[in-house]
Amino acid sequence: MFRFKGLEYQRMIIAGVTDGLVPRADVSRLHDREPTRYRHETQRARSLLFVAVTRARDSVDVFWHGRPSPFLDSSWVETERSGG
Repeated sequence: MFRFKGLEYQRMIIAGVTDGLVPRADVSRLHDREPTRYRHETQRARSLLFVAVTRARDSVDVFWHGRPSPFLDSSWVETERSGG
């Protein structure tokens, strides 16, 4: 996601926005041991995702497997799929 800063694209597809990948699992382990570093690393991961998402001019598609990242609120996550 570092490479996207300052660039703009018509459409962005961001894959792997899964809990444990964004933010990384080792960041979560810092919560109790190093709270200051935990806050810093969490904010850094959130900022990188924000930069990647805001590079899209017209549309953005975000994908994950398993549980979505805690950075994605309910407006990003489909809770029901219509069968057909």
